[in-house]
Amino acid sequence: MTLKQAHRVGSYQIKGFYPTTSQQLRLMELGFKNGERLAILQRAPWGGPIKIMIKQSRFAICQEDAACIPVEPLPV
Repeated sequence: MTLKQAHRVGSYQIKGFYPTTSQQLRLMELGFKNGERLAILQRAPWGGPIKIMIKQSRFAICQEDAACIPVEPLPV
């Protein structure tokens, strides 16, 4: 599943993120890397941005970018 498809607030791990565009490379520079843990903090309604936290940094990323980040849920 991708970050865009992850509908519940909670913890996830990035799996197999291989950036191909300059925007995706920028995400990698910000900490979006294979194996990195992230938490979905909030989802905006009607396809708005997703608020997430990686380590101690918080980001709001658009749905288009979220669609290229594969994740798997972490056990609670």
